[in-house]
Amino acid sequence: MKLIALGCLSILALAAAADAGDALFFREDTRDTPPALPITQAHVSNPELTLGLYGPGKTGIKKSYHETSKNDPHYIWSGQCKGLWAFAFAKKNAIADLSGPGARISMRTKNYSRTIYVILKTPGGWLVSNQGAGPSKDWQRINLLLEDMSWSKLDIKTVTRGARVTKADLKQVSEIGVTDLKPGGGSKACSRVDWIEVWTAAPKQTMHVVKAVDGYQFYNRDRPVLFYHTGTNSFKGKHARANYVHPLTSLAGETLTEDFPGDHLHHRGIFWTWHQATVGGKSVGDPWACQGIVWEAVKSEILDGAAVKATVHWKSQEYKGGKEAFLSETVTIRAHGIKAQARAIDFTIELSSLADAELKLGGAENDKGYGGFSTRIVMPKDLAMNGPKGKVTPIRTPVPAGEWLNFTGTFGAGKSAIAILVHPKNPGYPTPWILRAKGSAQNAVWPGRHAVTIPKDKPIILRYRLLLHRNADIAKQHAKMKDWK
Repeated sequence: MKLIALGCLSILALAAAADAGDALFFREDTRDTPPALPITQAHVSNPELTLGLYGPGKTGIKKSYHETSKNDPHYIWSGQCKGLWAFAFAKKNAIADLSGPGARISMRTKNYSRTIYVILKTPGGWLVSNQGAGPSKDWQRINLLLEDMSWSKLDIKTVTRGARVTKADLKQVSEIGVTDLKPGGGSKACSRVDWIEVWTAAPKQTMHVVKAVDGYQFYNRDRPVLFYHTGTNSFKGKHARANYVHPLTSLAGETLTEDFPGDHLHHRGIFWTWHQATVGGKSVGDPWACQGIVWEAVKSEILDGAAVKATVHWKSQEYKGGKEAFLSETVTIRAHGIKAQARAIDFTIELSSLADAELKLGGAENDKGYGGFSTRIVMPKDLAMNGPKGKVTPIRTPVPAGEWLNFTGTFGAGKSAIAILVHPKNPGYPTPWILRAKGSAQNAVWPGRHAVTIPKDKPIILRYRLLLHRNADIAKQHAKMKDWK
């Protein structure tokens, strides 16, 4: 059996399929609501799905979440099940054919002393897989390829395994779910499921996107590339943020970004924001520090290929009591496939004022002036920075390092690199840089400490490219940016 563990990821709840075509039968997670026991249909985020609970321990299946844990997802938990348990989803007016090549079940799980098995309802009765997602100390993403799995009969009333099935018929599957075939034993003997995806085949497009309740998951085949958050995340009720990317993964699958890092809890993955936000000369909050600002994604869509376009309204209690937005942002994120051991990810950010008085955005009001497009990447001990003119050494204030910066180091198992490229038509080009060797973010500074007016009639457009690579010609990549449409 081919079982692929892809590490700890912070991927949030799902709502519906995307440009993956008909291959994605469904993806589901619970809604971002407070914990509840037992879980009910009201907690299901996908309107096409019906939840079924089974077994003598079914009333202990909990919808769980911990506000005091960083990046804790809303998940399904078995720890309080006093007997054997199982849950499954049925898609309204639909049957899944899971008999073909490429059919798989993907999950994000964290299991203590437990292995999670797949359960399927077929015309011949319920089945339970003989292979599953094993124990883990942290969240893990698992792919289970059904063509390589074996099955046994399942007594759904008692949730006990029966005789082994010689040849399972998976052409007409009406319910799909999981169990660990054991009662709960508290937090140290339990199963946790963040989300589950059911694929009837491999997606037709190598690069594709799946829509989630709180954002969009970008994939390269079955491997995650990045997650764009449209929903709000917070830690202990503070530092609420949305409209950013995390996690971003390297070509080898390692997580490159951090969210809620201990040294700067307001930092978040790949983000673009400013310290100063004023309307009519009055501050309406500090977007950089996640203070007083709400980011509301009023519209979002998947574009052809692996791209997402979102319209995000910025609101504040200091501007009309938070009832109206003072700024409209349109962000487009496009992830490209891997070519010559490099992946490009393009960002286009358009800013337009909605305020009834002059709106200004600016960086920190000091000689650092940081603000704008930023990356909070993992800081390896051997981190090195290079620009068009060679090695770059960080200092406290902005560095005139050039039109791109490259960061190399040992991210996880091996060496790789991430470069930030600034579009030549950006205002303030070439951009100065705030750079740090540890414990902070890397920032392409714009506009600096002196705030600029955001017009209503013609948006300010900012464009950047991230290049994940091993040894790319970054200057050549930057030269191609002038051809962007």
